[in-house]
This record gives sequence, C-alpha cells and structure tokens, in this order.
Amino acid sequence: MTDAFFSVKNSVDNQHNSIPLDTTQENNDMNFLKLEELFSKYPELEKDLGWSKDEIVNFYEGKLLLGEQRSEDGKTVLHVSEEHLKRLIEYHKSLEDLKREFENSNH
Repeated sequence: MTDAFFSVKNSVDNQHNSIPLDTTQENNDMNFLKLEELFSKYPELEKDLGWSKDEIVNFYEGKLLLGEQRSEDGKTVLHVSEEHLKRLIEYHKSLEDLKREFENSNH
C-alpha cells in the first residue's frame, strides 16, 4: 500500500476533509486563506453570489473546496485554497450562464 493511499485512508477514517498533498512546487505555491480573509478579498462572495461563511464551510465539508483545518489559539480554523475557491466561483457562474441561455432559448 502506498504512503499516499495510507494518508488518504487515514484522513477519511478520521473524518478529515483535507487532502494530503505531495510536496510538489505547484502544491507549495497554493495560497490558503481563512474565511474572514476570503470574504475581505472577494466581497462578491456575499454581495453577488449570496454565499455565507457557513456555505463555504459546507462546500469544504462536501469536498467541493480544498482546505485544511489548523489549530490557532486553541481554536480550529478553516483555511481554504484560494485557487480552488476561484474555480468554484467560475463553475457557479458558468452554471448561471447556462441557466440564462436555457431560459432565453426557444424551448
């Protein structure tokens, strides 16, 4: 059994939602932000998309977002991959575009 498989199995068995990452340059360049930082940097999350912090947590728990839980000052704090958040936003917008196209078509 490979180390990667063992790590993923342990993560699932322990109910962790973060994905073990190999030590590649691409993964080392990932930027993880706290929820407060995400909403400060991307105000459209709440303003345009109507997403709350609870919904971001749900996306993480549903494995739609890559993230990790870190211990800070005795609390567990969620950090979400900024790149994965951008991809989720793009996907959501593409679904909205398809919905508008369908509604405007002569079906």
